[in-house]
Amino acid sequence: MTAAHSAEAAAADEAIADEADAPESSMEDILASIRRIIAEDQALFAADEAARGFDAMDASREPEAAPPLVSPAAAASVGEAFNTLVAARFVDNSDAILAMTREALRPLLAAWLDERLPPLVERLVREEIARLASPGRRGA
Repeated sequence: MTAAHSAEAAAADEAIADEADAPESSMEDILASIRRIIAEDQALFAADEAARGFDAMDASREPEAAPPLVSPAAAASVGEAFNTLVAARFVDNSDAILAMTREALRPLLAAWLDERLPPLVERLVREEIARLASPGRRGA
């Protein structure tokens, strides 16, 4: 960070504090001030990158793959330990599993009922009416 940038940032912070203290500042004024400060910071950042010779094309290239810091066996062991930790958490909090399951199934069940319940009830009502209206009806 350059000295000019830090001085401008301090001035911007003071301006924000002054604007925030003013009771007549509207939300639009505050948002405009924030937008202005962000634009100034972005301009300073772009100028700083240009001064250092930053190339946007260099940033888009993938970095070369570095060798892993741990062996595959160590990575597997750590992964297994974390999986055990997660499993233990859910064993202690089985209500959490039930709540998550309910939350996940609720929209599925609602969609299933919306699709299948009306035809099912209509069919059962027709069958019951037909049974009640039949001449050989018993036990009325």
